[in-house]
Amino acid sequence: MTEACSQDHSNPQSLIAPGRPANSGDPESLGVQLVSNAGPGQFAAFGITQRRGASESIFGAVPFTDPKLTASPSTVFAGLPVGAADLLGQGSYKPYVALANFSLRPTHVTVRFSRTSGLSGSTIASDTPVGDINLPPQRTQILPLADLQGDSGMRNSFVVTSDAAPGDIGVSMASKAPGSEGEVELLGKDAQQPENGGAHPWSVAHGNDSTVLIFNHTQQEQRVVATILNGKALWQKLIKLSPLETIALSMNELIKNQVRDDRQRVLPADLVEGEIIWTMSDPQTVTGRLLVSNRIAAMARNFSCSPFPTLCGASMNNSSGTVNVGDSIGFSVNYSTCLGYNVGDCSGPSTSGGSANFSWSGSGSAFTLQTSCSGEPSCSVTGSNPGTGTLTAQVSYYNCIYYPQAQVTVAPTVSFTGGNNYIFEGSDPTVTGFNQEQVQGNPSQGTFSWSATTTSVNHPNIFFNGSSSPYSTSSDVVTVTGDAPSSSLLDTTLTVGYSANNQSAQTPATRTITIRLFKFLQQAGNIQVIPINNSNPPQYGYTSYVYYNVYTNPGGQLLQPGYRNISVYETVSQPNSNFPVTEVTGTGGTDDNSEVVDTLSIYGSSPLPSNFSATADQWLGVGGFIVRHNTLSWSQSGPSITNLGPTS
Repeated sequence: MTEACSQDHSNPQSLIAPGRPANSGDPESLGVQLVSNAGPGQFAAFGITQRRGASESIFGAVPFTDPKLTASPSTVFAGLPVGAADLLGQGSYKPYVALANFSLRPTHVTVRFSRTSGLSGSTIASDTPVGDINLPPQRTQILPLADLQGDSGMRNSFVVTSDAAPGDIGVSMASKAPGSEGEVELLGKDAQQPENGGAHPWSVAHGNDSTVLIFNHTQQEQRVVATILNGKALWQKLIKLSPLETIALSMNELIKNQVRDDRQRVLPADLVEGEIIWTMSDPQTVTGRLLVSNRIAAMARNFSCSPFPTLCGASMNNSSGTVNVGDSIGFSVNYSTCLGYNVGDCSGPSTSGGSANFSWSGSGSAFTLQTSCSGEPSCSVTGSNPGTGTLTAQVSYYNCIYYPQAQVTVAPTVSFTGGNNYIFEGSDPTVTGFNQEQVQGNPSQGTFSWSATTTSVNHPNIFFNGSSSPYSTSSDVVTVTGDAPSSSLLDTTLTVGYSANNQSAQTPATRTITIRLFKFLQQAGNIQVIPINNSNPPQYGYTSYVYYNVYTNPGGQLLQPGYRNISVYETVSQPNSNFPVTEVTGTGGTDDNSEVVDTLSIYGSSPLPSNFSATADQWLGVGGFIVRHNTLSWSQSGPSITNLGPTS
């Protein structure tokens, strides 16, 4: 141990070595620095000072701080006696600050004094700069704070701030009444220290006073929950602190005056001891301590415990989830922290901050974990196979370990991959082959369930491979037929469910369709006439080719190209002719352009006379439905056609 202000560091000695008085009256400052290769929080030290009074030695504390854990260059001292102090008896206390600059550069230090006055509900908090000093490197200094007007209830707090890096400046404060042997020493707290609150043992036995002093060192209102515990009592109250306000909460007064908490509870009148805890939403805004004092015994004990945030619970944001094969779903862990007071604590008052470690695992083959899950509080899984599995997160902080779980269900999927948004009415086999609808299930080898609904006023019955709805099959292709047409476009809905591995698709595949009816024909282009002039056997006349476009209802939609060989029906009555002729007709099926090609041949055994005329009645049908009624008229040069309907 060396004196930080000495130029000679070659002769360290004990503070109570012979030749050095243990108490020389005025305070002196020493800086003690211990250097270790330990990590943050892995090395701790505590020192004791001895001062000889008139009749006995008085011991004091030498607090050490870990610079590796220091978060700010500001140190907070809550509830120091300044002037008269009702809890400490006679005397006017004068505070001083001890400073040590452990760095290699000079630093500027300021001291601010916050004094609270007035009764509860109408308090006034002042903020006054009371110290300003430039401290050379590797030097210490005592800074007396004289002539301060304090609050007799010890609602006096200080904030010491420097421009040095966190941990470079050591700060302690004490307050001494002239003529007294003892002094009140106070442990400072880092302004951004996350540990605050404590579980402090208080006592009002044997004339003791127990007072909690809490200081709001911010410029905003803060809220603190004070909890008093005992095996037979619980008292809890929300306390609001104005900016820079210090409150003094007396256990003695709470018991004596039977003060009610927020739930109208009071502490038993015979209660003499217990614990007190204070918590806040942000521990870096409020600093407090418990003072247990006794005026008769000249005793003042400071309890300023530093509980630590610990893990006290974890849960999954969702306890279950369903995802499709090939898709991903995310889960995350919500964990809560509380204040622990002993190693191994996994419960305590709720607080914020703290951290946790995360790992993820899954059971079964239904899903796989993404690589990004490792070490993160959230995890996405990808559906692999229909089924269920359990996703487990391990959330740990030292010995506090929790295993929240979520049940993951992986569902198959189904979608339409082929077919059209229309089918043709009827059961003509040349038509139904065009009514195929195709779906795809993922994964394959599952079962499809087909059903249909319609709003058509014609109330068609819908069939799947000839079976009524609902219809189950393992085939992905189904022929859909209807026995009546749609009354409007897309008024019928096909719905396909899918199941595999005992799991069903979350969303069925749907397609709205129109049941189209072959309704009418319109002649396309001119009639082609090819003469017939054969001598053996003698045939004289012509063959005509008439092309028709096919239209369907509802909507009068043209049958698009590609519907080849749909059956075409034709009947023609015996011609009424003024010359003996033979009539030959022929249709068969639609061509590549989905047109009806009507072939009409008429001839005699001798050339047709110039005044030749003949008429006949013609009916044409497509896919089993009559779509055209014509009157055919022939002359020597060719036919003419009169459309008798339908035309729409």
